[in-house]
Amino acid sequence: MTRMGSVFAALLLLATLAASASASAQVDTLLLQGRTAPEVRALLRGHAETVRDTVERGEALYYLGMSYERDGKRDSAIACYQGAVTYRNNDEDRKALMDALLRRRGSSDPAQVLRVLARPARNVIGQPSRDVAEWNGRQAWALYLSGQGDSALRVMRASEYWLLQPINPLQREWRYRLGVIEEDYGDIRRAMDVLGLLAVESRFMDRDVMHDLSDALKRAGASGSSVELAMRQQRTEMDLADKTALDALKAQRVLFKGTDGAQLSGIVFGSKGTKRARAVVGLTPPDTPIEFFDSLAVGLRRAGYALILMEVRGSGFSVDRNAPLPESWHDREVEMEAKVAGDVRPALRALAKAATIDTSRYLVVGIGLTSPIALQAAASDSRARLLMLVSPNAAPSDRGIMRARLVKLGRPVFFQIPSFDVATMPFVEALYESTNQRTSRISDSELAGYGAQSFHYDSTALPRLIRWLNESWPPPPRR
Repeated sequence: MTRMGSVFAALLLLATLAASASASAQVDTLLLQGRTAPEVRALLRGHAETVRDTVERGEALYYLGMSYERDGKRDSAIACYQGAVTYRNNDEDRKALMDALLRRRGSSDPAQVLRVLARPARNVIGQPSRDVAEWNGRQAWALYLSGQGDSALRVMRASEYWLLQPINPLQREWRYRLGVIEEDYGDIRRAMDVLGLLAVESRFMDRDVMHDLSDALKRAGASGSSVELAMRQQRTEMDLADKTALDALKAQRVLFKGTDGAQLSGIVFGSKGTKRARAVVGLTPPDTPIEFFDSLAVGLRRAGYALILMEVRGSGFSVDRNAPLPESWHDREVEMEAKVAGDVRPALRALAKAATIDTSRYLVVGIGLTSPIALQAAASDSRARLLMLVSPNAAPSDRGIMRARLVKLGRPVFFQIPSFDVATMPFVEALYESTNQRTSRISDSELAGYGAQSFHYDSTALPRLIRWLNESWPPPPRR
């Protein structure tokens, strides 16, 4: 295991303290103990029923709700979040409850959201502008669903600057809501602009967006035709820019189908030749530029590997009516992760068509929240002999499940942790201890960067990976 100085040790200590502050030791232990979703839920439910501390009871109910929500059990999730707000009432409890209610859209749900907003949170001392904007955005959408459109429009317009910032993980959801409110109660031109960007990003596949946008275009009359033409042109220009970036890296995009017929896409770094290259399948997180992977992908290609960076469903060119945007994963994360894990084999076949590779063994790479998916894929295919996890992360309610799967996998794992992702280190340590430590490695870096960027900024990162690959993946014996 590589360790690189006191600065990193200090950062690790701070990250550990932050993790312990956000989750009690007992609940954190339970989250890592559960090996399956039913087991995790039973542990959390039992703790919530027996613990005396009301704050810790609310925390257990919050994570129990998270487990239900990710598995599509929205009503059960809402009941747990209601308990979390009752007993703990932290900022995260309130957000989870309100977001689940606003997505369910029950007849009494908007009124309940407004009641939650009227009650101050337990753990908030001062709120920055972005947090205030998100609270106001939830209020605006609840008002809209309650039929108070004019009030909703006023509140939403006052907060839209922060809500629509690209760094906001919910910016697409806020963009859609703003577009709907503008279409019904405000400026039809503004509605077309806001919804049009979502249409372009989804490659015109999102049913809700296209339905509302179509109504707005019809109401706009002649000007609507020019807006539609501009959107198509924008999509074409974005695709041309994508091709230019890939050409500069000597990479190519391939399209293929999943086992269920879903449209999938990947970026191949490799070519046809007489010598069979070792195969690598990487799972790229949504909204991650290709530049994040250039040093890793090009470096592996130079070392004799052929790599496909598969765009997970709902991102890039891997979009269709069932998964037009990353937000389409809401309330079915467990289902979508299983489907994407099943897409790895078709991705390997697509790589074999585009490059000359050895398909008898290959490396699977997970990055951030795609790490649990990469682990699922490796567990389902004996040919996936090696696993690399870059800044591995998982939903807190699924961390014990990921750890148990890693124990069962029993294959060599390479962990790459850049300095900007040091907060994941306590979880990484727990994962590493679940592997065969004689064959697995942790490689960390003090240099800047997130995820696969560490291979760009740290010149020692790629050689360490290649050295581990050579040790764990020896060439076949000569005949």
